[in-house]
Amino acid sequence: GPCPDGYELDRIENSKGYVPGNCRWVDETRQSRNRSYCKLDEAKAAEIRASSAPTKELMKMYGVSKSVIQKVRAGRAWRDCNKVVAPVGKTVHIVED
Repeated sequence: GPCPDGYELDRIENSKGYVPGNCRWVDETRQSRNRSYCKLDEAKAAEIRASSAPTKELMKMYGVSKSVIQKVRAGRAWRDCNKVVAPVGKTVHIVED
């Protein structure tokens, strides 16, 4: 379907091409997170938030800086992890949990 306002075409698996079943419409935040060099993903951010481990331990586990751990825990980074996006060709419904 046509691109909704404020959305971009994104590959679900970066190693695959822009082929049917591997594309979706996403906002700029999700697009920037779907990069090969991005160390965190939504599941890891949720793990960090749920963890009571010391910051230094989490830094080593996830290979990120102290400020990244602090931002994730404070909800200033990876805070919209529950946003659902639709595959290309489907009606776009944004659902916030």
